[in-house]
Amino acid sequence: MALPLRAKPIASNGFSLPELMILVVMSAVVGGVLLVGSGGLLRRQQLRSAAEALASRIEAARQAALQANRPCAIQLSGTVVSRLASAGNCGTVALPPLDLRRVSEQPGLKISPERPDAGRFRFTAGGMLSGATAEQQLVLAAPGEAQALCLNVQRPSGLVRIGTQMAGGRLCSFEDP
Repeated sequence: MALPLRAKPIASNGFSLPELMILVVMSAVVGGVLLVGSGGLLRRQQLRSAAEALASRIEAARQAALQANRPCAIQLSGTVVSRLASAGNCGTVALPPLDLRRVSEQPGLKISPERPDAGRFRFTAGGMLSGATAEQQLVLAAPGEAQALCLNVQRPSGLVRIGTQMAGGRLCSFEDP
């Protein structure tokens, strides 16, 4: 008498096709959410790098005035920061032009001075901000961003602070160091 043939039990060594398809779809959804969220983070970081580059250039002009023991002045024209071309300005310290749009990789970057003279920074031989009657404040904004950055240059010390401004608002908030 012949024994009945039994099918060998199939061992489950992996995922089925529907399980793999669900995994791929879920990964795509999570990846899409992360990509959308990180785009805003990247734009904010690029805007911050432009604000820090501008603050660094203002501080470099202040340091040049101290180092050369001569007045030093820089000017912001649109999004380009350059040394004013006057005799003896900043001594021999090199301050090449700086394009903040390139630094931030934001072609729509806008920099708005609070007052018409706020784009010009003049430092005395002692490194003090001169020519301004009050603190100078600039606002850096990128298209589509709800938050702008404020750059505040204190008078007479010339020290620079970076803060935030919500869209539509006029007040800036600065973190205490």
